[in-house]
Amino acid sequence: MLIGLVGAGGLVGQQVIRCIRDNEKFNSHFISFKFFTRDTNLGRIYILHGKDVTIEKFSFSKIQDLNFDYVILATENDVSAEIINFGLLCKLRTKFIDLSSEYRLCQ
Repeated sequence: MLIGLVGAGGLVGQQVIRCIRDNEKFNSHFISFKFFTRDTNLGRIYILHGKDVTIEKFSFSKIQDLNFDYVILATENDVSAEIINFGLLCKLRTKFIDLSSEYRLCQ
């Protein structure tokens, strides 16, 4: 299973990383992580359950090409909406977990 985190350099993204690091349920050879940011903490390396994970520069092509099972969006509302719309347009099978309030505000 491949899980992505967009916004890994921000405050919410850092909290998500702590939750992953501290939860033994994510300690599996079957789970891999990719972390992305636009600029903050770019290149920073985390060790999660014995695996190095580097925060990489975000791009839409990476979301499309890597065939993620899940992508956690720890981004601002407009960025989350843009990424989810991209996923819908490209008919990705990825499941997006949006931590912004974008779609809650549209109710």
